[in-house]
Amino acid sequence: MAEPNTTPQTTQETQNKPPAPAYIASMEDIRAIAQGENDQHRTMTWREAVEVWEQAQDASDDKARAAFFVHIGIATTGECLLLDGVEDDA
Repeated sequence: MAEPNTTPQTTQETQNKPPAPAYIASMEDIRAIAQGENDQHRTMTWREAVEVWEQAQDASDDKARAAFFVHIGIATTGECLLLDGVEDDA
């Protein structure tokens, strides 16, 4: 029986992966959405605003989102665990 493939991603796979959305760089855009600059013209939580921003970007990334929530101080335990052992590239 063959062993499962546990090799890291190849360069080709890495090159084909789209870059993570720039949550931290877009913090002011997300803040504006949270403060009511959105289609519903209502204030939102940061988490709701991130969802709206992700939809507009047509992209999301669990680790990048978790790093953003750590950056703004609202990360959950689960998000912190997701980042455990991951260096902050932001």
